[in-house]
Amino acid sequence: MANRSCVVIIEDGRVLMVQQTYQGEPLWTFPGGSIEPGETPEMAARREAKEEVGLEVAIISLLYQAPRRTSSGTYYCYLGRRTGGSDALTLEPCVSDGEEIHAACWFSLEQVKEHPEVAQLLPHLAERSRPMPP
Repeated sequence: MANRSCVVIIEDGRVLMVQQTYQGEPLWTFPGGSIEPGETPEMAARREAKEEVGLEVAIISLLYQAPRRTSSGTYYCYLGRRTGGSDALTLEPCVSDGEEIHAACWFSLEQVKEHPEVAQLLPHLAERSRPMPP
């Protein structure tokens, strides 16, 4: 079983997504990955954000939980808030490390509303559209 956890980070009306390769194909997704033994889904989401984009995040709430569509296991997706980490993602709309993550970019929700992961989360995000406290 391969449980996956990710975090949705929204700032100034833009959502952070990362480009990586899955089964040989490049794809855009939220920062996230496999849950390691001994980790909770929340811990995995925070760890993956740090590893993939250099951000420290606080988990606000669980947005979505369901069986994975592409493999066995459960998919957990959390709403998070940046609490520290890379300034590069503050200054630039898109950065690249060329390794596991090919790029990390901020997109307006309008730009990515048709993306499968984003589309399934939009109803959950709409419920939380009020500004979050700092």
